Amino acid sequence: MVDIQPYREGRGTRFILRPHQSLSWEQMLIAYGLIAVVCLGVAVAFASSGLWLVLPFAGVEVLVLGIAFYSCARRGFSMEVIGIRPDTLYIERGRYLPETRHEFKTAWTKISIISPRYRGHPSRLTVGSQGRSVEIGAALTEEERLGLARTMQKTISRLLSPL
Repeated sequence: MVDIQPYREGRGTRFILRPHQSLSWEQMLIAYGLIAVVCLGVAVAFASSGLWLVLPFAGVEVLVLGIAFYSCARRGFSMEVIGIRPDTLYIERGRYLPETRHEFKTAWTKISIISPRYRGHPSRLTVGSQGRSVEIGAALTEEERLGLARTMQKTISRLLSPL
């Protein structure tokens, strides 16, 4: 998902990229709780009829499912922030706060779409300058990635064109 925000204090644009999430954190907790209750309920029913060995396996199953739900939810909170100003283009990545930051001179920045090697694989969107490049938008759909590239190129050309 791409959110485009103009800067309030001056010229420039900020792009916020987030992966698509089908469930919110609360919905994920409810789904996990329902699955865990059903799984452990069935295990307790089998254990009460003498098949007690089912209980530890059900516990491990619920634990592994919880780890999988947590890792999916954590990945869903990651984001990329791309800021384009007349002098600097920056890319920040992180979950709640920026964990990495890359900066490029806007005038020298090249935005490239790299075609996939194999049919059916997604293209790659890279931003680079002076021998360095960074891939962005890996969690976006193909249409969103191509639209982002066009919008970023238009934004850069608009910022660099004489008034």
